Amino acid sequence: MKFDYHVILACSIVLLISLQYLLLSISFHEMTIRIVGNNPMMAMFGNINNATLFVFPIMVFGFLVVSVKLMLDFFDIIALSSRDIIIIVGYSLIPVLLGMCFYNVSVVFFMQENPRTLEEIEVLHFLFGLQIKDFALINQVCWLMMYYLIWVALYFKHKVSLIRSLSISVLPSLLFLLFSNMIKYFGHV
Repeated sequence: MKFDYHVILACSIVLLISLQYLLLSISFHEMTIRIVGNNPMMAMFGNINNATLFVFPIMVFGFLVVSVKLMLDFFDIIALSSRDIIIIVGYSLIPVLLGMCFYNVSVVFFMQENPRTLEEIEVLHFLFGLQIKDFALINQVCWLMMYYLIWVALYFKHKVSLIRSLSISVLPSLLFLLFSNMIKYFGHV
C-alpha cells in the first residue's frame, strides 16, 4: 500500500479540529469549576462533555464522507474514489480548523475578564472585543464555508454538474436536520 500524504493530511485536519474542541471544552470546564466549585458530579459531566466534543468532529467527518459516497452512488457517479472523498471532506474542514484555532487562542490567552457567575460567561469579552455569541456566528460561517468548499471541489475539480454537486454537498445534512427537528417536535407534542 502506497503512503498517501493527502489522506494523512485530511485525517490530520480532522484530528486537529477534535483536539481544538477538546481544548475549548477543558478551558470552559476549568472556568466552570472556578465558579461553581469542584465536586464529583461536575468532574464526571466535564469528562463526558470533553469526550463528546472530542468525538464530534470525527463523527461529522465520518457522516460527510459516507453521505457524499452514498449521494455519488445515488447519482451513479463513479469517477470519485473513497480516497478522493476523504481528501475533499478533510480539506474542506480547514475553515473550521482555523475558526477553532482563533476561538481557542481568544479563550486561552485573550479573555479580558475573570467571570464569577455563569451569567458573566455569556458576556465575556475576548480578542477584538468579541463575545461568545460572536464566536457562535464565526463558527457557523466556518461550517458553511466547509459545505461551500465541498461543492467547489465537486463542481470545479471533479466536474460534477452544478445541481448534483450542490445536492451531494448539502442535501444529506439538510435531511438530517429536518428529521432531527421532526423528532424533537413530535417528542414535545
